[in-house]
Amino acid sequence: MAKKANPARRHHYIPQLYLGGFTDSGEKNGLLYAHDFRELKNWQAKPLNVAFVKDFYRIDAPGVDPDEVEKLFWEVESEAARILRKIIDLRMLPARRKDYYTLMRFMAQLVIRRPSVRENFQKQHDQLSRMAAKMHASLPDDQLRARLERNRKDNPELPEVDLDAFREFVKSDAYTIEFSQNFHISNLVNALLPAAEEIAPYLAARHWVLWEAHDGAGNFITTDRPVNLSWTVEVPPMYQDSPGFAMENTAVVFPLSKRLAMFGKFDGPRGAVIPANAKQVALINRFMSRSVVRFIYSTNENFAWQKEDGSIGDTSDMFQAIKEYTANNAKIKPANPVPAQADPAATVPTWAVPAEASEE
Repeated sequence: MAKKANPARRHHYIPQLYLGGFTDSGEKNGLLYAHDFRELKNWQAKPLNVAFVKDFYRIDAPGVDPDEVEKLFWEVESEAARILRKIIDLRMLPARRKDYYTLMRFMAQLVIRRPSVRENFQKQHDQLSRMAAKMHASLPDDQLRARLERNRKDNPELPEVDLDAFREFVKSDAYTIEFSQNFHISNLVNALLPAAEEIAPYLAARHWVLWEAHDGAGNFITTDRPVNLSWTVEVPPMYQDSPGFAMENTAVVFPLSKRLAMFGKFDGPRGAVIPANAKQVALINRFMSRSVVRFIYSTNENFAWQKEDGSIGDTSDMFQAIKEYTANNAKIKPANPVPAQADPAATVPTWAVPAEASEE
C-alpha cells in the first residue's frame, strides 16, 4: 500500500513556475535575488524558498484534505506553466482563446492570493467587529443583557460578563480580535476566488502587447504584487489608490520573465511585440516597484529602475530612497500615472498588430 504523501507546508502565494522566469537559468530550480523593502537587504535563493507563507492555505477540518485549497490552484497553475513557457519561447501571446483566458484567470488569481489581501480583509473585519461591539455596548441594559445571553447560548464556553465591565472593555478598544485559519480559508473560497473570476474577463478585454528587453537593456523585475494596476491619467488624491480592473484610463503591467513584460489597456494595439531599451526597462521596473508590498524579485543583485529625476538607479539607490522616506516619516508613494513614453501604443505601427486570437 502506497504511503500517503505529507501535506505541503510551504504555500506559495506567487507560484514557483512563474518566478522561474526571473531566475538565472529561466527555470524554477534556478537562482534569483529577493530584495526585502522592510529589512533593506537582499539575498539569492531558489523560487522554492521565497514568496511563501507556511500553511497559508491549510484547512483544519476533520475528513478534509489539508491541501484541498492548494489543489484548487493547481489546475490553473499547471496550464499556466505550459502557456507561460510557450509565450517565453515563441515571444508571442497565446493564439488559442482557451489558453488566452487561462492566462487571464491565472493573473486574476495572483491578484487575490497575496497575503496583503488577507491582511486588508482582516483589518476591515476587525474594524466592523469593533463597531458592532460599540453599538451593542450603547444598548439599554435589558437589550444588552439579552444579546450577551444569546451569545453565551450559542457559545457555552463564554463566561458571564458584567454589563458595566463589558462597556468599559469595549470603550477601551485595548483588545485583539483573532481570526481562525478556517475563517480566512472560508473568505478565500467564498469571496476572493469568485472575485478573481469576475476580474478575469476585464483582464481579457484589455489590449495586450509584449515588451521585450533588448540585449544589454537589463532585465525586468517582478514583485510580491506581480499584476500591477495603475491610472494612466491624473486623478484626485482621494482616488489615486483605488483604480479598478474594469476602469478606463488604467493600465496593467505583468512581467512574464526577465526579458518579457505584458502591458494592457482598453485601447491601442493587440499582440504586438515591442523592443524595450534600457530606459524603458527601467521605467517598467519603476512602475512595478512603486506598488511593491515588501519584496522585489530580480535575476541580478542589481536591477535598473527610473528614479524621480528620470535618471536610472540601481538597487542601492532604491534602498537609499526608502531610507530617506522613512527618515522623513513619509509614506511610500502610490504608483505614479504611467508617463506617455511608457505607453507602447504610441510607438507601434498598425501593421505590427496581429489578428484577433483564434478559437482553436
